[in-house]
Amino acid sequence: METALVEFVARVQKMMDEALGEYSPKVITEVGPKYVRVVRHDGEEPFVSEHSAYCFVEKETGNIYKPKGYKGPEKNHVRGNILDDRGGMGWLGPYGIACLR
Repeated sequence: METALVEFVARVQKMMDEALGEYSPKVITEVGPKYVRVVRHDGEEPFVSEHSAYCFVEKETGNIYKPKGYKGPEKNHVRGNILDDRGGMGWLGPYGIACLR
């Protein structure tokens, strides 16, 4: 699962780099007890630096959730899985996870 998560984060970073070019944020992870928070980190230190939760990945299953806020996911609907045939990228875009319609 750890390797799949590293590959998922690399795919997210590549997608953002291709879509946003020189303005692409850095993608980092923060590991919690149940979820891994995938964070988009905009700006550079010591200048203005902003960060926001891009998505949450459930450590046990690899399920991807849209953020409810910075602290946790919206748990009503799974938006993908890092182990699926698309590597979890089906619902993702450079600005965040697609909304359900």
